[in-house]
This record gives sequence, structure tokens and C-alpha cells, in this order.
Amino acid sequence: MVGILKFVCENGAVALGYWFITYLNWLLFSSVGIMPMPIWPAAALALIVALYRGWSVAVGIAVGVVLADYFTLGVALKLAASISVANTLGPVLGAILIKKRISRELKIKSLRDFIIVFLIGLIFVPFVASLGGIGSLLFFGELSSGMALSFMVRWGMAHSLGTLLFALPYLIWAESRRLV
Repeated sequence: MVGILKFVCENGAVALGYWFITYLNWLLFSSVGIMPMPIWPAAALALIVALYRGWSVAVGIAVGVVLADYFTLGVALKLAASISVANTLGPVLGAILIKKRISRELKIKSLRDFIIVFLIGLIFVPFVASLGGIGSLLFFGELSSGMALSFMVRWGMAHSLGTLLFALPYLIWAESRRLV
């Protein structure tokens, strides 16, 4: 019973955190008329919690994506649910790859380790998320195929910038605290 309660609380906190970060981001960029948002900090949250908690937070990330897309951005529920699959798989698979390449404890011991984290976090994870998101938009007829590449690049860049500005500094800070 305690395990189920912990699972529900942990995933609920992740879902609400993802939604809240997206809502703040939407307030910031919608007020200046920039859509889609050029930075997606919720991608950083998803990667960080996946790095520390693994598959156990996948439900929270997916629900957070649906809450963010449906309630904040006004995306249709079926499309939000479809997008949530890729926006969950990207960080969870990225976290698994990072842990396999570095260590289970996420100890960045060399420049090579940092580059691996950098490449996976800034290229692989955003690519998976944007590929799935654009695929969802195409599947549901919300995007023409001529716009797919442009949207995929913008989607991936928003996730990369969110990760670069929020997740990587957090990981560097966490590593420096571990060394003290």
C-alpha cells in the first residue's frame, strides 16, 4: 500500500510540476505573442526526474504533458494524449542511455561523460519528442506535410533550449554538491 501511495504522489507531483512549468512558460511567451514557445523548460523537468527516478515517473510525465497541452495550450485531448507518448519516451529513453553510458549514480567523471550527457540531452531527447509530436500532428491532420520539417526543428530546438538552460545547469550543480 505504501508503494502505491508513493507511486501516486510522486507521479502526481511530476504531472503538476510539468503542467505548472508549462503554464508559467505560456504566460511568459503568450503575453508577447510568441507561439509556439521558443523554450520548453518542462522538457528539462522530464529529463531530470527520469534520470533520478527512471520509468517510475513515466506516468507523471505523460499526464503532465496532457495537462499542459490540453488545459494550458488548448490542444485537443486525443492529440495531447498522442503527443504525451513521445514527450515521455524521449526523456525516459534518454535517461536510460545516459545511465548506461556514464554510471547508475550519474557521476560525471570526465569531459567525455559531459559530452555524452550533452548530446543525449540536447539532441536525442528533443529529436524523439519532436518526431513523435510532429507525427501526431500529421496523423491527426493538424499539420501539412510541407510544414513538418520546420515544426520539427522548432519543437526540437525548444526542447533543447529548455534542457540546456535548466537541466544541464542542474546536473552540473548536483555534481558539484556531490564533490563537496
